[in-house]
Amino acid sequence: MSDRSNTSTRWKFDTRRIPILHEQFRSFIQRHKDESYAGYLLAGPYLLYMAFLFFIPILYVFVVSFYHNDPVATMVPGFTLDNYATFLSSGLYRGALLVTVEISVVSTVFTILVSYPIAYFIVFSKWRYSQVLVLLVIAPMLVGNVVRAFGWYALMGSSGIINQILGVFGLQYTLLNTKPGVIIAISSVLMPFAILILMSVLYTIDQELIEAAFNLGGNQLQTFLYVTLPLSLPGVIGATLISFVLTMGTFATAVFIGMPKVPMIAPFIYDAATTDLNWPLASAMSFILLAVSLILVYLYTRVTDIQVGGDAV
Repeated sequence: MSDRSNTSTRWKFDTRRIPILHEQFRSFIQRHKDESYAGYLLAGPYLLYMAFLFFIPILYVFVVSFYHNDPVATMVPGFTLDNYATFLSSGLYRGALLVTVEISVVSTVFTILVSYPIAYFIVFSKWRYSQVLVLLVIAPMLVGNVVRAFGWYALMGSSGIINQILGVFGLQYTLLNTKPGVIIAISSVLMPFAILILMSVLYTIDQELIEAAFNLGGNQLQTFLYVTLPLSLPGVIGATLISFVLTMGTFATAVFIGMPKVPMIAPFIYDAATTDLNWPLASAMSFILLAVSLILVYLYTRVTDIQVGGDAV
């Protein structure tokens, strides 16, 4: 009993040392803040986190994509391009990738067009309850994607509320298993992220610049086009990138709302890994999806950087 108490006492942390440790860390940073490696010291924990939880898994997926498939052992180490050849030679897989890119682009554009006015209203509106909208924006983020996708599945089904409302006007149109239905469902997932990003940028705009535009004779539209919108472009670009990347890898919405008539690539990756137990093919498909996403993101950032730079000049 005494040994156990001694052990617990030995490992007990003295909370009174926290201010001392904090002061030692702060003084260490102050002494080395001008050194070239200071930034790496501060970013070290994050870099380690990203290395173990992102870069190493991605590298492993890339390596596995060249392995041989085996029905018993799932995968056999080696080097083959058969997995990439299988993907490129399959019209179903290539079509699913194109549909994924198409839906990602349309969903992203739709999300930004709807999210920007909402974020603008929350930030600049004089309505006393405008901040309540922030809670309504955050609320969907508290629900998992699977639950939200199933909710849209119930709404868009043949006996769902949407069809019942359309039936009152003599219309019959099922959004389930259609591209518009998938876009609407995905956009509902993306909007909270986009709105919060846009709000964070709109809040940083100097109000004196807007007042100066009005004082110089600009109306509401001119002030928005020549002051507010250009200053909020970083938020638009950030929200666009986040929305596009999230859509490229969407799974729950693609399964509940889209499949099988609107095939997207993520469900095929899941089926290859779990149903077919073809991990090398699933890895190859995953890496192709990642490569396409990175290429499109790079092209978008290059185009927006040129345009923003040109406008600044």
